Amino acid sequence: MPLLEATAKTSNARIRRILTALLPQQQLVLELLRMSGEIAVTEQASDTILWRTLKECRDYRWVTITEVSPAVHSVALTLHGRRTIEALSGS
Repeated sequence: MPLLEATAKTSNARIRRILTALLPQQQLVLELLRMSGEIAVTEQASDTILWRTLKECRDYRWVTITEVSPAVHSVALTLHGRRTIEALSGS
């Protein structure tokens, strides 16, 4: 089996495992970022469901979180995050 084909099969299997573990709030954040490209989030309440979800998504490397000014962060979808949400939605 050629290396590229084996890599594609491994990657597809890994995506399937991730998709079964994708929580509804993670899917919502990824879909929002897929449609908008980037969002700004305040650090006002960093213990909220939104921030917990953003941190989970960052841990999976689906998003990047960058501080743009004190207490304001930019959240953007990574290529890995885009592929994950597109695999889930079938687009």
